[in-house]
Amino acid sequence: MKATAFIEPGKVEIHNVDKPKIEQPTDAVIRIVRACVCGSDLWFFRGIQKKCLKIH
Repeated sequence: MKATAFIEPGKVEIHNVDKPKIEQPTDAVIRIVRACVCGSDLWFFRGIQKKCLKIH
């Protein structure tokens, strides 16, 4: 599947990643069919926000 990755201000890439899977009884896999970009999502892209958290 495809995933968008923030690389540095002004640069994003599309990566191929493994499909998510259930590993724990409390896990859930959801399907996203539509999404949008909020203005605050662009802070990292524009270099306004310097720190980005890595989410697994």
